[in-house]
Amino acid sequence: MPRVSEEYRHGQAQRILRAARACFADDGFHAVTMDQIIAAAGVSSSTVYRYYPEGKTQLIHAVSAERLGPLIGYLEEVAGRNDPAPPDEVLREAMSLLLPPGADEAMIVQDVRLAVNAWAEAARDEVVRTMLGGNLARIRALVTAIVRSWMRCGRLSTSLGVEQAAELLMDAGFGLVAGLAIEGGGSAAVVRRRLHRLSAAVDEILAAPGPADG
Repeated sequence: MPRVSEEYRHGQAQRILRAARACFADDGFHAVTMDQIIAAAGVSSSTVYRYYPEGKTQLIHAVSAERLGPLIGYLEEVAGRNDPAPPDEVLREAMSLLLPPGADEAMIVQDVRLAVNAWAEAARDEVVRTMLGGNLARIRALVTAIVRSWMRCGRLSTSLGVEQAAELLMDAGFGLVAGLAIEGGGSAAVVRRRLHRLSAAVDEILAAPGPADG
């Protein structure tokens, strides 16, 4: 019997992961069953469980890692620099990892639905809540470290404190995702335009003086 190549195994795992991602985006994490994922992947149940022996829970973790892993990796790289790139550049690059500029409208819709469904599932499922909470805490810590570096290097001068500025950046980014989900997504051009406006608005807010004393 011929040996199965590593490339083939990777392809099978990705095929199952794509099917799970589409199912979770369409129907939500709670409602989706393993039978749905198996049918969408077009493979046998034994094949699915060979690659994901823990079933749905493992697939939820894999989908989350696929979407947030590149963002966390990028923020780790920026946080490790002595002189990080300016805020508008980092925000645009970070958001492009959540909403890839080359994606078609169907993929953008899937991505924003997936994010909102994950947030909804976190309200009911402790495993998902713990997983997303850990990712969110890591992102918040990295953004805070980057903001601190910006202030130290003189790239950012604002009346806000470090934690406040970091929260603003996170709220702006995740707020864009939520807004696109409510509106039903959008084309890549729409996402780029919204992101450009968001970046400019955040820059303006961060640079604005605080309220006058007295």
